[in-house]
Amino acid sequence: MRGAIAEFEKAKINERMSRGRREKARQGKVLRNFQIYGYDYDKETCQIIIKPEEANVVRLIFDLFTKPNDLVEGINGIAKYLSNKGIPTKRGAKVWHRQVVRQLLMNQVHTGKFHQNRWNTEGMLGNKYKSKEDRVPMKERPKEEWIPMSARRSLMLKHLNMHKAC
Repeated sequence: MRGAIAEFEKAKINERMSRGRREKARQGKVLRNFQIYGYDYDKETCQIIIKPEEANVVRLIFDLFTKPNDLVEGINGIAKYLSNKGIPTKRGAKVWHRQVVRQLLMNQVHTGKFHQNRWNTEGMLGNKYKSKEDRVPMKERPKEEWIPMSARRSLMLKHLNMHKAC
């Protein structure tokens, strides 16, 4: 009997927490400290802000990819160029991989747009202790449930058309 009551209470607490996170997102606050190159997270205001030195690198990457030049050719060339220049990645690595550059180019947050409440992570707690077969996958929610956010103070590449780069 106690187990059933505990499960009910747990579900109630989870629902309240989810509702609180959704409301916070609707108020325009960023829910988590995410690690995206070019941005930082201000814990006091719950907003994303530009990291100027990284923002310059993001602009360079988009310029190298979208404007004809003699320096590099394609994503591989950009990765080699950044590595040769000694520009560190977000994690401080000295070598840039093409997949990191590709993800950076495809990430819409650099145009000032992103969505919260996009992924359903229900049941994922404790996944690292489960076998691969028992792990609960992260699922994308229907687009109607996504909460659009705007990086109002940190539009870095608003002049660029995202489709031009991708």
